[in-house]
Amino acid sequence: MKAVLETWWDVSLDSYARDNGIEPASVPRELSWYISASINDIAALDTAEGWARDHGRPGRLRIAGNRAHVGLAWCLDVDRTAWLAIRGLGRRAGARRDLLDHMTHELYHLPSLCTTDVVMRVRFRAAGQLITRTLRPQDRHRSASRWPHP
Repeated sequence: MKAVLETWWDVSLDSYARDNGIEPASVPRELSWYISASINDIAALDTAEGWARDHGRPGRLRIAGNRAHVGLAWCLDVDRTAWLAIRGLGRRAGARRDLLDHMTHELYHLPSLCTTDVVMRVRFRAAGQLITRTLRPQDRHRSASRWPHP
């Protein structure tokens, strides 16, 4: 099963730099590297022997005001049966939507991001629908029950 996940990240330079011990000017590059290096370590994707490959940048790295803006996209590739088994879902479940929802949740909650003021927008297609979502810091705890972990 393949799916494309597009993400746009918006974080204050001071918030990310302070929480990660780096210079504010390095935030766009470091943020891009961190997320890209972390995506294939997400437990469910790794356990299902799935893979995330770079799918280009839906925007460029830039700084506007005191905020870093980074666009990243991935092509996710995982065996549908393995994904359903790892997630404890039945054969008829919407595997692609679950994969994309789960990866969205996990990316937004990465350790070096979870205490920053990062806002993440996502876009993907599942079941013939274009899904867009914006996650903000105040959504972190409220959204936890939406993405159950087996």
